[in-house]
Amino acid sequence: MRNLLTYLGLLCTLTSFGQHSPLISQYMLNGLVINPAYAGSRDVMTVNAMYRNQWVGFDGAPVTQVVSAHAPIKDKALSAGVLFNRENIGVTQSVAFSGQVSYRIDMGTGKLAFGLSAGGNMLSARYSELTTADGNDLVFAGDMQSHFQPDFGAGVYYSNKRFFAGFSVPTFAGRQYHFTNDRVSMRSDPSHYNYILHGGYLIDLNEDFKLKPSTLIRFTPSGTHQFDLNSNLIYRDRFWIGVSYRHKEAVVGLLEFQINDQFRIGYAYDYALNMFRMYSGGSHEIGLQYEFGFRVKSMDPRFF
Repeated sequence: MRNLLTYLGLLCTLTSFGQHSPLISQYMLNGLVINPAYAGSRDVMTVNAMYRNQWVGFDGAPVTQVVSAHAPIKDKALSAGVLFNRENIGVTQSVAFSGQVSYRIDMGTGKLAFGLSAGGNMLSARYSELTTADGNDLVFAGDMQSHFQPDFGAGVYYSNKRFFAGFSVPTFAGRQYHFTNDRVSMRSDPSHYNYILHGGYLIDLNEDFKLKPSTLIRFTPSGTHQFDLNSNLIYRDRFWIGVSYRHKEAVVGLLEFQINDQFRIGYAYDYALNMFRMYSGGSHEIGLQYEFGFRVKSMDPRFF
């Protein structure tokens, strides 16, 4: 078990500096995490907070916190947002922050948005906490100094009352750590970009129930890929219950409750399908959403 934990720590250390966006099961509750073009899509100022504890009981497993806010700022065509994300994996920590701007075009049948993001990522690692085969390994004897790297992203997002679809590259800047000189270098290699496709549709079942199937696909030109298949049953526009399948990784249970016209809360539980199910109690995630404006007695609640 100790060797497994050591391996995980080293693996997470090496991979946490790659090109990726936070792994969030409730991405539909906060689309800004995966696509900067989502900014302003709720038509009002919206604030989200999320906390994810992955593989509970497993030392060094990922812990993620996300806070974001976005709002239309000019005739609902131009919108802006901010996103803060902190992620601890093994002995590494990544603190990322970015600003988003999107421009929406009314297409008649829906709205098409183009978005950009710009920010940075502060990286650090505590290598001295690792257990290695050679206790005197000087490579891991000291901690890595904090390093700042700029980052950029882009996306496009289309939505109407029944349908949404988006495509994004959340980050263009990759990072590579050099052990020998305690240095982080930035590279931009399209073959390692993390591309994201996402979409969904709202189906009326009767006066009380709606069904919302959706999907999210992450892929890179180099061949790695991951996809989520989701389905949510919505009762009277207030209570959501759903299930998600993440290919070869997890089955996810989803719950959401619209407390009032402004406040919404969500919870997700991931049951791992990979090797980590033997060593952990699953993953827990909670999400909160607050909207500073709402339409009184609205006949058009927002589902996307």
